[in-house]
Amino acid sequence: MPTRVEYPEGMPGHAAAAHHALSAVTRLTALRYLAMHPDSTRAEVREGSDLTERSVRNVLEDLEHLGYIVADFPPGQRRGRNVRYRVNRDQLARDLMILWSWTMGV
Repeated sequence: MPTRVEYPEGMPGHAAAAHHALSAVTRLTALRYLAMHPDSTRAEVREGSDLTERSVRNVLEDLEHLGYIVADFPPGQRRGRNVRYRVNRDQLARDLMILWSWTMGV
């Protein structure tokens, strides 16, 4: 079972979220795939990234919760639908800038 990461005191929440998104190869792989292939389905992400079905499901849920990807249907309306995902570039860029600024002490 993965251990919970304790972020340094004073680290902004958005910086911690960006770090979390990039700290696992599976999340980074899915983010990159979706950045290059917007409006992809879960199956397309799996096929194009060589991640397992379970990994893709967990990663997409995690990234959506963080606000870094968005889906064309809200969670309660997805049953039986081909949901398409894309990167929320504005949110990801803002949080990455906060992480960079905090890391550099700016």
